[in-house]
Amino acid sequence: MRLARERREQAELKRLEELRESIARHQEIRRKQEEERRRRMDEMKRREEEHRSLVEERRKRLQDEENVSTASFFRP
Repeated sequence: MRLARERREQAELKRLEELRESIARHQEIRRKQEEERRRRMDEMKRREEEHRSLVEERRKRLQDEENVSTASFFRP
């Protein structure tokens, strides 16, 4: 009887340890997924900023060209 109880306890301890290991693996996977998600978001933000900067530069250049054309049109 005592031996059977010890076996049950050992089996339960083994299951608990396996559960702890499984939880730790899942937490590590989630941490890596979150890290990857943040990296992708940062990359998207960087690309968006770069695109906005290029668009703004182009807009300013076109505005400057338009101002030069308008000024030269009205010059005698």
